[in-house]
Amino acid sequence: MALLGLVAFAGCYASTEPATDITQTSAKLRAQGTANNGPAVSHFEYRPSNGTGFTRYTAPQNWPAGASGAFSQKVTDLLPATPYAFQVCGRDTSAASDVCAQKRTFTTPTPPGDGVQARFWLYDPNRTSPGVTVSARSGPAGQNVSGAIHTPEYVGFVTCLRVVGSRAAVLSVGQDSSENDPGPEYLWYTFAGPAEGLLNGGRGDGTGPACSSLSLSGDPPFPTPGPYEIAIWDAP
Repeated sequence: MALLGLVAFAGCYASTEPATDITQTSAKLRAQGTANNGPAVSHFEYRPSNGTGFTRYTAPQNWPAGASGAFSQKVTDLLPATPYAFQVCGRDTSAASDVCAQKRTFTTPTPPGDGVQARFWLYDPNRTSPGVTVSARSGPAGQNVSGAIHTPEYVGFVTCLRVVGSRAAVLSVGQDSSENDPGPEYLWYTFAGPAEGLLNGGRGDGTGPACSSLSLSGDPPFPTPGPYEIAIWDAP
């Protein structure tokens, strides 16, 4: 086995190199190695390392026999203010399974102010597209709120955000297609943290409660369904 030198004990060498060009939502994953035993294929694996999310895979890259040097792939689906671990993996095209090099880590930058970025795949085991997305940002005292909540039947603009450490409350006002009425509907979520998932949630007619009235204490009363990714940041 000798894919881009992914395993030293096979008489070849490769390594996962430090990520570069790191932004709030993207990074360039880097590696180097040699395909010294025929054609090879490689990819990167990456995931948040703080308990949220799941492992993602970049598209495979094919290499001719004898290819050697540095290579990279850009990923653009990252969360802000989140630590990540990644590694390069691959195999000779004649091999049955991949092997992986060592892991490296990086952390995406924290935006100014307070914020929540969350994606929920609910009961979608293939993780083709998140069923619920939450994007909310504000100043450090909750001012100048912006963002939106999208679900399969609801779209609403964020009207208040409250962040306390790793917990947060987000309220939006919009339209619920299942209600069949012209008036506004609200939808709110509270978050127990990136690893803990949702704390609670609610919806109804009108503009909803104040974020200050939504409790951020206690344990989640139910497991968060399906895969999810959550980032929460609290300005000093």
